[in-house]
Amino acid sequence: MIAAGTFYKKGRIFWDVMNKNKAIIIELENHHYKKLIIEVENPEATLQLLNAQH
Repeated sequence: MIAAGTFYKKGRIFWDVMNKNKAIIIELENHHYKKLIIEVENPEATLQLLNAQH
């Protein structure tokens, strides 16, 4: 599966994913995009890092 670009489903969503098993979803507030759905090397570590910054 390859998904890249801007899509609209209840708001503007940006996708950049080749391997859905390595994808994370980042919900944004007060931004042009509602969500970012992106592929990262290590989803668990990336989410822990993002949550620690919150």
